[in-house]
Amino acid sequence: GAPPRPGGGGQEDGDGNMRLWFPVLTGLGRLVGNDPRVELRSRAMEELFGVLRAHGGSFSEEMWLLVYQGVLYPIFDDVIHMGEVSDTEWLRTTCGPAMQALTSVFCLHFAATNGLLDLHLSLLSKCVVHTNETVAETGVSNVRRLLSESGAGLKRDHWGVVCDVMREMFDRSGPLSDEELSGEGSVEGRLARVVARHRVRMMLFQLVQDMCWDHAERIGSQNILRFLNLLGSTQHSTMARSFASVDDNKEALGQLGATQYLQMVYAESAEASRSELRFMFSVYSNSEDDADKASDVAVALETRLMDRAEEVLNKYTGLDRELKSLSRNASSGGGAGGHAPPAGVDDPMEAYTEQIRFVLCPTVVVIIEGLMGLNQSKFEKALGNVFPLLCALIECSDQRVRMLVTTLFLHKIGPALGIAPKEQNQE
Repeated sequence: GAPPRPGGGGQEDGDGNMRLWFPVLTGLGRLVGNDPRVELRSRAMEELFGVLRAHGGSFSEEMWLLVYQGVLYPIFDDVIHMGEVSDTEWLRTTCGPAMQALTSVFCLHFAATNGLLDLHLSLLSKCVVHTNETVAETGVSNVRRLLSESGAGLKRDHWGVVCDVMREMFDRSGPLSDEELSGEGSVEGRLARVVARHRVRMMLFQLVQDMCWDHAERIGSQNILRFLNLLGSTQHSTMARSFASVDDNKEALGQLGATQYLQMVYAESAEASRSELRFMFSVYSNSEDDADKASDVAVALETRLMDRAEEVLNKYTGLDRELKSLSRNASSGGGAGGHAPPAGVDDPMEAYTEQIRFVLCPTVVVIIEGLMGLNQSKFEKALGNVFPLLCALIECSDQRVRMLVTTLFLHKIGPALGIAPKEQNQE
């Protein structure tokens, strides 16, 4: 049958047998964490987490705390002391399965373990910011699993803890610093670290978007805004880093690597922006038209959504005008057409401006598609903020943007202005 839950008689039995349990668990934990034989580590791991799955429901929160501090945390010493250990056989073979088993047990007995949420998330955070890419990806996937399986049981204060730990993950997994870029090792090694860090950050962006999507009402408007601020701060910090030119990083990463690094920085900023906008459009489009009936989250996001959309469209149309001006001054025309960044742009300012415009283009697409997805009432409410910017997009260089704006004018703006009957333009 199911293991006894906390508060039942089984819990007293579990704690009462602490003198029997603890030596068994400690011995198995030491084998998992320290034995040089991978086969023995794997067998000990099966037994350790098998015991916890079968009997952890009878443990009190106090006993779980002792197990975490005395048995489970020491298993992951190679993760905790990442400054000293970046790659070992244990990290490659045992860390992932052990962390997955621990998260599974934590979720299984969440009624007893939820008070240790900050402790478990702290361990996962150390994985996420680890220099070993496999460990970092293990950390992100286990945070995702934890929130997927136990998110429905988290209260508002729990979500505050999640946000605090996520802030640490974002802060400590940002684009490599100048010191890290110029550190020891080969150019190839440094570039590999850049690419690995980039992949982990893109996973974090998707995690925040999905988490907000799945648990918006449970998280609450205040914590939702905190999570979205993580994405917003990423946009600004990564774009600030992007002002470092390719030449600044050429010595550390090589010409090709420095160019690739700059492109990844641009991509991170754009993905963070798109993740934020997709979520806000989804919540707003599905909310009640009557503000008095709309959820707290939808009301809190409405102004933020319009401000973000206006900010991006302003930036994009400004860059487009600037590029056309530079082109005219240089007596050389031609736009990107929305397919790939232009090759062979010689002027550094023009190349930089075009790169930013190119990266912003998919974000503009998200905004236009988001506006298309609003019902007519919400669209007309938003139109006053963005109408001049939508008009400017009609003449932009990107063909896909122009086509989407044309569709928007036909199906949304026309009816709003009374130019076409709404019945003919609704899907």
